[in-house]
This record gives sequence, structure tokens and C-alpha cells, in this order.
Amino acid sequence: MSRRSASPMENHLPDEILSEILSPALKVPDEMFADNWSRPSPFATYTESTSAYLVVSKSWLRVATPLLYHVVVLRSAAQAKALARALLKNKELGRFIKKLRVEGGFGASMHQILRLAPTITDIFLSLDIYCTDNTDGLCKGLPLINPRRLILQHDNYRQNPNKYFNGLNAKLKELFGSQWDQLISIALPSMGYLNKITPLVKALNKPKRIEILTLYNCFCLNSAIKMLDKCPIREINLTSPVRDRDIDRYVEDTSLKSKLKYSPLPNTGGPLDQNPGLPDSLPSLNPFFVPMVGVSAEVSDSIWSRILQFSMSTHPGYSPPWSRKMSHKLSLLLVSKQFYRLGLPHFYTSVVLRYVREYVSFADVLTSHPSLGAHVSSICPRRDHSNIDYASMYDSDDSEDSEIFDMAHIFSRHGPVREKPSDAAIATALTTIFSQTPNLVSIQSHSSTERTMYMGGDIMRLDWATFATIAECSGSNLQQISIAVNNEPAEVGNALDIFGKLTAVKKLRWDSTIVLNPTENVADYAGVLPQLEKLEVEIADPSFFHLLSRIQPPNLRCLVLRPELRLTSSKLFTQFNWTEISLSAQAAGDLKSSVLDVCTDLETLTITWPRWLSTPEPPSLTIFASEKPAKSLKKVVFASAPDAFRYDKKLVPEWSTFLAQLPLDSMPNLTEISMPGVEWPMTQREIAKCGWINAAETLVKSGVQVVDAAGKKWKPRLKVR
Repeated sequence: MSRRSASPMENHLPDEILSEILSPALKVPDEMFADNWSRPSPFATYTESTSAYLVVSKSWLRVATPLLYHVVVLRSAAQAKALARALLKNKELGRFIKKLRVEGGFGASMHQILRLAPTITDIFLSLDIYCTDNTDGLCKGLPLINPRRLILQHDNYRQNPNKYFNGLNAKLKELFGSQWDQLISIALPSMGYLNKITPLVKALNKPKRIEILTLYNCFCLNSAIKMLDKCPIREINLTSPVRDRDIDRYVEDTSLKSKLKYSPLPNTGGPLDQNPGLPDSLPSLNPFFVPMVGVSAEVSDSIWSRILQFSMSTHPGYSPPWSRKMSHKLSLLLVSKQFYRLGLPHFYTSVVLRYVREYVSFADVLTSHPSLGAHVSSICPRRDHSNIDYASMYDSDDSEDSEIFDMAHIFSRHGPVREKPSDAAIATALTTIFSQTPNLVSIQSHSSTERTMYMGGDIMRLDWATFATIAECSGSNLQQISIAVNNEPAEVGNALDIFGKLTAVKKLRWDSTIVLNPTENVADYAGVLPQLEKLEVEIADPSFFHLLSRIQPPNLRCLVLRPELRLTSSKLFTQFNWTEISLSAQAAGDLKSSVLDVCTDLETLTITWPRWLSTPEPPSLTIFASEKPAKSLKKVVFASAPDAFRYDKKLVPEWSTFLAQLPLDSMPNLTEISMPGVEWPMTQREIAKCGWINAAETLVKSGVQVVDAAGKKWKPRLKVR
């Protein structure tokens, strides 16, 4: 909302109503303010500052200012200095501050802040003080306030005593015994770090004023109580939900249980209906009630089928929690004969075949009950985003899972297969599966997770005959197919007979060195792969690319080449109007000219490295030095392995220099550089040591955002001047 648009109606709102409107956006929850256990800090975000609300209009400024300053969080010396300047300029602002969170030392500015904010009632202090954290200003300012609550944070297990750490501890001990006579509430760090500040905590016994104790969990309760044995504690708060049995186990003094306040967890794991946040269901007024007893069988089946579909199926973008075991879905089939009949098709909608012995088991199920095959829409070799996971059934020793195992194979004529079948049995099973699943929409022979890309993964390998069966049976419905074809001596017919039947495929992932036999009749290539948009190639024989160039899929725009793949020719890049390309740094460097000159319509360029290369070197700058400006290019991705630079930082200076020297003139419309191997620092100390910051800020000044593994754009921080 601009100032110009905030006229008559907005100005007619009473301040009380406007305050209620702005409060949810500006309010900091107390549990977030007092969070002394999370790593990183809950305030270590890269979101826009809420101070933007103050510049909407004069009335918003007047109403929002007290709300904004009610809780103040300081995470750097620059922020502390900026706040001190603001308070010096307008001394009324300091009276709005009731809660102050200080996540460091932050120098002399802290003295000014505490001097100008005398009404602070709650203060959060971090004891993770390094030798570079000047706490002199903090120590001078703390006697000027008299808080009711103190939250201490300390989770640096490598903390060594230093001048500023010792100085802050000494000052707090002094204040506990004299000037802080209103302090009645203390929140302590967790057990592993509490022992490091034992003398400081015991200093609270001298004034005997602490009445409220807050801890993260019950595991350190006994230690904390012993440290505060002379304090009249009447209330103990546990911020983390705990089980009642843990209270009985770890709380030695039974008299303390009446003082405990906590959120209970169930004592045993189970399905979702055991969520402690859900209210207990009321007893039925009519125990003999039967749902939908008065409706027709068709209506009843339709409604229950839809309910079971949502309960048993995994929908796009949703991954069920790990605690949601297969027993939950299988138990639904056992409710009644109607649930069994209606739920069974949904149970087999998405199938995972993680181990080869499961191919035979599932083929046996389809042979016994062929009607189930029509309900299978996806098959993949991992349990991600699926309904049925045979792997978890085979490998668990849990008695409950053993029952699951038996029920999952209730249709099998011979029972579950536990021994590895022969190659012939595997081939026969796969042919059986794909010949009886005509409505498949997705076949993933490869796992689609990051683990596959960098560590290898589960692969379902097929022979050429099985590939032909897939095309014949479900080719008109398939939209995604990831195929790994064995390169074995076999008769390979005209490849167009198979690819021509994949009329709905939008994404194809190819992994085979099998030699494909093209036809010389140009007319045979017309209309092949008409919907193909994205091609991923793990490995391929040159004949595959030759066939692709003859087919010329009209909608093909995205190409992904795995890092290990080496091309013998650059024709693949020139024969299509690629808008997205992913290729290795070596392959891009091998091109005679810049890939930006070869692919003039390119919008996204991804540079990759081999899976075994944990810390990659920067690619050559010549890849981006095009003869003509690449006006279409908007995004560049340097797809190194996740956490590539977390432990090995030797190449960070080289990368920083590389990013700063990128020829942006060749990419005038570039707006984003993505770095999946980088994670932005969260604290002032980490930022000062991070080798990526200078390059990122240089690029930001040029209008190019640098994005880390979490998808967060780097935003320059306030700097001390």
C-alpha cells in the first residue's frame, strides 16, 4: 500500500482498530522470543523486515511504532548501533521496548540501548561469547534495567573462557545478588550446556527470589533444581512436549510434579489419530448407528471410495510423516468387506518395487487378481511418495510389520518371495507387471531423489522386450518414463515401433548404451514423441542422439545430461531450441564456442560435476563469454553436491573470485545464480568468516541474486560504520 493509496478510508480507521489489524504482522510470539534451544536462531531468516509497515502512511507509523518496538531482537553489532542511534534521536522509542533479545556482545552500543530503555521486563542474553564479542557496553548497561525474567542461551560446546565471557558472567552474578531485585523468572539452557554455567546459576540462590523456572525438557530438571535448591520455586515450565513416563523416570522429587507445566505426548507411537493435539472423540449417542444406512449401494460405495482414496493415496506435493505406518492403510481394508472391496484399488494405486524379489511377488498378485492392474498409476523403485512399500515389510523385525507383510501378500498364490529370483524370473515378472497395468502414468526405473544424483540409487533395469511391452500396453497414457534398458545381446527391432507408441510422454529419462536401429524412411519419424518436453540422459549410445535428431520432437525444450556423459558431437545443442540445459563443466568447456552462442534461446543453464567429486573447482569463464549477448538467459545453476563446501573450504576463495569475474555483459538479463552446495551463514561471526559474502554482494549490486541450497537469496546486512 503506497502513501497515495492510503487516503480517506484508511485515515478514518480508529487507532485501536488499526492496531488490531497490524498486531498479527508485527507481534513476536513469546515462545519465539524466549527460544533458547533452536539452532540456528528462530530469527536467523532472510525475510523482509516488518519495519516496512511503518512507511505506509503517517497513521500506520504512529500506530505500528509501539508494536514494532515492543519486542526487539539484536543479532549483530550493526543492528545494535542502528538501534542506539534511533533511541538517541527519539528517546520516547526506548519506553516502548519491553522485551530485548541480545544474541551476542555487540560493543558499546548496548550501553546506550539499555540506558534509553529502562522499562525492559524480559531480557534474553546469549552466553555464546567469543573473544571478538565485546561485552563491555552490555556489562555497563545491564545495571540500568531491572527485569522480571531472564532467558539464558548457551549452546556452544566449544566455548572457552575469555575476557568478555568472564566479564559478562561476573556482572550477572553481581546483579543477581543486588540490583535485580525484581527478577523472579529464569530460563536455562539444556542439560549439555547447563553444566558449563553452573557457578552462574548457583549465584541465583543468594537472593532467593527465583519462583519460575523454565527448561527445554525434563532431562536436566534434577540438575537445575539442585543448582537452585535455595530458591522458592513454585512453577516449572517445560517448553518441549514430554511423555508422562519420562516425567516419572527423570523427576526424582515427586513433590516437583505438582509444579510442572508441560504439553504431554502419548506414551507410545501410533497412527495419526493418537495426535495429542486432537480432542478425544465423544462417545456415540447411538452405538448401533450405521453410516448411510438409508442410501443406495451406489451412493454409499461412491462416498466411501472417495474417503478411502484420500486416506490411502499420496497426493502430489504431500509426503506422509514417517510415523504413518503401512498398518494404518492396511487396517482400513480390514474394517469391513465393503472397505476391503473399495479400498483395495486405492491401496495399489502407487507401487514401490525396491528389491528384485518384490517384482515376482507383485507379478504374482496381478496374475491372481488381474483387475487390480487397471488401478496402478505409478511404479517406482523407492518408497518416496507412494502407497505401498514392500521393502519396509520385508526388512522389519517388528511383530506388527510381520503381520503387515502377511496381509500385503494376501493375494499371492505362493506367499512372499524372500530369496533372490533368477534373471529369467525377474524378466518374466516385469513383463507380467507391465502387460497388466494399462493405465500407468509414471514409470520410474530410477530413484528421483538427490541421493541418486550424487550417491547412486535404486535402478529397475529392463530388457528390450519389456520396454516394448510397456509401449504396447500403456504407451498412450504414460506421461513420465524413466527407463534403464540392459545392453545385452538381443534382437532390437525398429526403435520407432516403440517410441512411436509413447504418444503422451512429456518427460523421458534414458539410461542405456543399447544400439538403436533407425529407419531410412523419413515419413516414419513424423509424429513420434509429440508431447516430449524434457529429456534426461544418464548414458546413451550415439545412435540414440542420431535417432532423436531424426525425430525432432516439436515440444522438446529441456535437456539434462548427467555429468559422466561425454558427447562426441555438439550437434545435439544446435538441432533444438533449448530453453533449459544441464551439462557438466567439462562438457561445456569442451565445446568449441560458448554454450550461450550455440543455444541462443537458453533461459536456464545448469553446470554439473561428477557424483564422486565432493568439492568441485569453478568452471571456465569462457563458458559464459559469448560473442553476442545471451539476452534470453535468466538463471544459472552451479549444481554441486549438497553441502559441498561445508567441510572443505579450500576452493571457496577460487569460487568467490570466479563469481566476481563472471562476464555479466554477456548475460544482460541474468537475475539469479543458484548455488545448491552453499548454505548462507546465520550469525554475525559466521558472516564475518564466510568467503561467499563479498562475491554475493558484488553480484547483488549488479542486479543478480545469489541463492543458496535452501532457496534463500542473500541480502546484504547492516554494516558498522
